[in-house]
Amino acid sequence: MARNDDRPVVQLIGDGIAGRWLSWRWSDSREFGVHRVEGLDEALAAFHAALPRGDAGQVADLRLDGPLAREKDELKLMTRLAECLLPKALRGQLPDAGRVDVRIMPSPATARIPWGLLPVGDKRLIESSDVSWIGPILPRDVAPLPETAPAGASYQALYVIDPLSHGANPLGLQGLTFPGMTTAAVRTRRFTPEQLAEELEQDRSRLFLLGHVQQRAHHDGETSFAMTGGNLGAATVLREKMHVPPRVAIVACGSGVDLADPEPLGLATAFLIQGADTVLGTLWPLPTDTGLAQANPSGEGAFEELAVAIDEALMAEDPVATLCEYQRERLKAWRKEPTLRNSPLVWGAAMAMTAPRERHLGSQQPAGDGAG
Repeated sequence: MARNDDRPVVQLIGDGIAGRWLSWRWSDSREFGVHRVEGLDEALAAFHAALPRGDAGQVADLRLDGPLAREKDELKLMTRLAECLLPKALRGQLPDAGRVDVRIMPSPATARIPWGLLPVGDKRLIESSDVSWIGPILPRDVAPLPETAPAGASYQALYVIDPLSHGANPLGLQGLTFPGMTTAAVRTRRFTPEQLAEELEQDRSRLFLLGHVQQRAHHDGETSFAMTGGNLGAATVLREKMHVPPRVAIVACGSGVDLADPEPLGLATAFLIQGADTVLGTLWPLPTDTGLAQANPSGEGAFEELAVAIDEALMAEDPVATLCEYQRERLKAWRKEPTLRNSPLVWGAAMAMTAPRERHLGSQQPAGDGAG
């Protein structure tokens, strides 16, 4: 699914502190401007209260029956956020712009928002746009990295699947085969960060991590992937000087919220620093299929489907477009049959953060390739 370079690109940039201002600009001659964000605290409080809980001890405490699992309440919640965050002038421009690339660098306060689900008129933003997040400013934006293997090269991919499970299968993925694993090196038990660094010394086309991500207290953007022998965090990736392939996926709770910190340096950012140009992750805690099935039998399979969809996007010519197409299909299913299985509780969390290797600060680029 190749990207059409002629389509319009619009950047949405949060103020980087408390989310009180937002600017937007287009890659063409359309009007741009600055928007004062009002009523955000109340809208965010309602949104965060609707998210699944990652630290719940009981299924009843996961919050799987809240607004995100009820069609009318979910739409009301997203409408409330859209009224705060999307400038009225921009909402007027988008319906006439055709298919658009929307590139977002949110303020820390809005880093978990699923911007693609925000309504624009009688549609959601993702129905007319491919939505992605702008990676933070990186050292390589000034000093470019040497060339690495293309994402579509014939090199093997590396899959690290729940390395702490020791066969206990807590994620409920027994027997699951990922589309890209036919030529992959797979590790499922006692896989350490040092072993990962060694594996990545070989040329790899993709890296797929599935398991558990932890955030440091009061620093949601500082993420680490739970592994045997120590968690894999940004410090380890940078210290080991890992040879990171162009495409990376981290299928775990809140793995893509680096931008929640004013100075982002989570796992996704570290992978970008070390060579990735695309990192697929998630915006909030994800219930497993076991938890979903216990809450309501209709929910079973949603987590597995998300993991497979992210793997398929990672292999695609255009990961962003492929991931967004998956979410568009899930949105159709949600409208047609608003069950827990189809709700945005799981698929709505998927996101893509990109930092094209060729972008450089101070160069003349279209809006979609800038650092924000």
